[in-house]
Amino acid sequence: MILLESGAARTDRNWWLGVGLVFLVMGGYFIYDGAVGYRKQNAAKARERLSLWTAGQPELGETPGPEEYNLLRTRKIASRQELYKLLGQPLAPREGAATAGVERFASVYGVITVPIDPSGRVRSELAEWQAWKWSKEEIRNQYFWAVIPCVLGVYFLIRAFRAWRLRAEIDEQGMTYGGVRIALADIVSIRDYNKKGWVDLYYRRGGQEKRLRIDNQKIAKFDEIVELLCQQKKFPNPIKAYFEAQRGEDDEEKATAGSDAQAGVKTGSEGGPGAET
Repeated sequence: MILLESGAARTDRNWWLGVGLVFLVMGGYFIYDGAVGYRKQNAAKARERLSLWTAGQPELGETPGPEEYNLLRTRKIASRQELYKLLGQPLAPREGAATAGVERFASVYGVITVPIDPSGRVRSELAEWQAWKWSKEEIRNQYFWAVIPCVLGVYFLIRAFRAWRLRAEIDEQGMTYGGVRIALADIVSIRDYNKKGWVDLYYRRGGQEKRLRIDNQKIAKFDEIVELLCQQKKFPNPIKAYFEAQRGEDDEEKATAGSDAQAGVKTGSEGGPGAET
C-alpha cells in the first residue's frame, strides 16, 4: 500500500531549465550571426560600395572569396575566359562609372578588382581584394562559437528533464527515491538537517553504509517524506529538532536581553538624583 507519493520540486527543475535556455539562446545568437546577421551587414556594405560601379543590386554568392583571390594571384591567367572560369561573371558596369580597364567580381565576403590591359590581357598579378565588414573566416567562426553554448544548453536541459522525472514513493516496506529502492529495515538514521533545506538518510547496502540526500529544492513533499519515514522508524525528526533548538536559543537570548535590561534600569534608579554620595 502506497502511503505517500511526491513529484519533483519546481526550484531545481526550473534552475536547470533556465540555465539551459540561456545557453541555447546564446548559441542561437552565434548561429544567427553566422547564417544571417553578419551576411546582412556585409550585403549592406556591398550595396553601398558597389553602387559606385554597377547598376542595380547584383546577386552576391559565396564566391569569389579569399581562396579564389589567392589562386588568381598565383596562377598566370592572361585571358578573360580563364578569369571568368575562376571567378564567375563580372559585375555589369554602371553607365558613366569609372570602370574602364578593370573587371570586378563580388561576393558576400568582398570584391576582387582585376586590371585589364588595353590589349585585353588580364593582369592577375595586380588584382586587389577588398573585404566587406566581416571576413569569411569571421562568419564561419560564429558556428564554431555556437558549439560550446549549444552543447552546454543540451546538457542543462537533460538535467532539467531528469530533475522533472524525480519521484519518491513510500509504502509500508520502504521507499523508492529517484529509482533507488531502500527497504525500511535498511534505514539506519535520518540526521544532519541543514537550514538550506536538506537532510541525509543513511542506509545499509551490500555491507556498507550509504547516504541519500533528500533536498527540498529537488523533491516537492520534503517535510512529509521526512516526517513519515521518522514515524515508521521511530526516529526523532531532525527538522523539528533543529527548529526547536533554534527556538530555545532565541528564547534564551530574549531572556538574557530582558535580564540585562532590568539590571540596567535598577542601576540607573540607584544612581538617580536622590542617591547618596
